[in-house]
Amino acid sequence: MDSKTSRALRIWLATLCCGWLLCGVTDAADAPAKSTRAKVPDWNQKQSVVDVFFSNASAELVGTREFGGAGKPVVAKVPSGAGNDAKPDAPEAMATEPGGAWSKIIDAETLEAEVRLYPKPLADEVKSPSQFKGGGAKNCRNYFTSLTFAFAIIGDYDGEVRWKNQALGARELFGRAANNCKVGTDQSYAESKLRVGDLQSMIGGDTLPAPKEIDAKAPWSKFVARAPLMTRLDTAYTEHVKKWTSSDDEFKKNGDACVRESQIMAAIAEVIQREGYKFADDDTYKGFAKDMKKASLAVAEAAKSKNMAGARTAAGNVDKACANCHSGFRS
Repeated sequence: MDSKTSRALRIWLATLCCGWLLCGVTDAADAPAKSTRAKVPDWNQKQSVVDVFFSNASAELVGTREFGGAGKPVVAKVPSGAGNDAKPDAPEAMATEPGGAWSKIIDAETLEAEVRLYPKPLADEVKSPSQFKGGGAKNCRNYFTSLTFAFAIIGDYDGEVRWKNQALGARELFGRAANNCKVGTDQSYAESKLRVGDLQSMIGGDTLPAPKEIDAKAPWSKFVARAPLMTRLDTAYTEHVKKWTSSDDEFKKNGDACVRESQIMAAIAEVIQREGYKFADDDTYKGFAKDMKKASLAVAEAAKSKNMAGARTAAGNVDKACANCHSGFRS
């Protein structure tokens, strides 16, 4: 190979090497930067990984989540140790399920007045065994049932009301007496005498001795009989509200009492919808009871504002609801 050819070959090889070097530089510049990745967990130490997660995430959520299974609202449980403001893992109090808080239905003053109604008429019925057995037992059953009804609400009342700390025991004692007064016997007479004394002492400021065994969660139908309760409802409407809303003079003289009796009617309408009572599983019956409750509360509000026309109209609606119900459900 002559010198001229050899020189040309060296120049060609040098040019080719430079091209390869330039390509390498360009490729290096265009390549993405290497990212830093998290360290792969050591799965041989399983507890170190498990501790990162809650064993049940749903149980740790606080508050209301918009939807649960089948599109239903879901309320998360409050975890233990959530502080003094945490509420227990239970549905909200209802007192008045299905109708809401008792304070929206009946005033504390009405409940106290209801309790104070019965010492004298009860005392009259237990003056003697003959009086009691000759018809007094039935009246005592009605009065004791009304007391049981009042104390059951007092015990579940969402506000300040007298006798609240004794209400559960009173509900139990008067409920038992009411049940035993189905028959006028020496035993039911003796028990009624004791309960009348308890009621008088309680109103006077003494503490009622509570029974040892009380089922705080017993359904209403177990301690408040429906028939005597309906007697109280009839008295409230027929003997009082209907009369007081039919005359301007009567309405003016009995405005406050009209409020109380109307609230009693509304509370009874609330209670007779509860599970366990006759017809309470019938939607038509419950509709009539709700109509009566609504109309009764309207009478009470009209009486509070001294609106005679409004009270009369609402009382007519009470009458209508009762008539509709009695046409198919009276017992």
